[in-house]
Amino acid sequence: MAVHQYGPGADMSRMPFRIDPGVGLHADRSLRAHGARYGPDLVPVGEYDLGRGRLAMDAEGAVHLFWGDLWKVADSFDGALVALVEGRRPRRLDPAAPAPLPPGEPADEARARDLARHRAVRGGPLGAVDVVLREFELGWPAFPVFADPDPLANVGAGCLVVDRRNGLVTQMPALPADRVLDMYRAWYPAR
Repeated sequence: MAVHQYGPGADMSRMPFRIDPGVGLHADRSLRAHGARYGPDLVPVGEYDLGRGRLAMDAEGAVHLFWGDLWKVADSFDGALVALVEGRRPRRLDPAAPAPLPPGEPADEARARDLARHRAVRGGPLGAVDVVLREFELGWPAFPVFADPDPLANVGAGCLVVDRRNGLVTQMPALPADRVLDMYRAWYPAR
């Protein structure tokens, strides 16, 4: 089920979302890490904001949004549908506590580029055709490059961060690069 919507909502802008567990399967490592951090395991149920966020459900039926951090949308699937359609603001879960690093294989720049391309490059006339990496102490933020020469074609596309310590690929919100890196440093500090 896909809901295409924009505009003002009850507490925030209404954004498009899609209920399809298959679209979030590649985010299972991030969801497992956040599930371990907050208690219950999370399973994918869809995507939010044209794929920039992932919707997941815990064992109790509560729906969460992984959109740079973990947010609780509602205590039930039906409640989440209503909240998403009405533009209700989700509740951020413990933004101050750093998340534990899930186990994985360290990444070098070549592996980071491959991981980011696998996640970002989707093909088609509106899809990303490549990524640009920028190195920082914990890894590489990967910004999508679009075929459309219009400078507004990639507005709001967000970025991915590939962690050099474990190869974890994290979807980050569409914010300036320095803000994204500050957020990532706070969530996954150097240990």
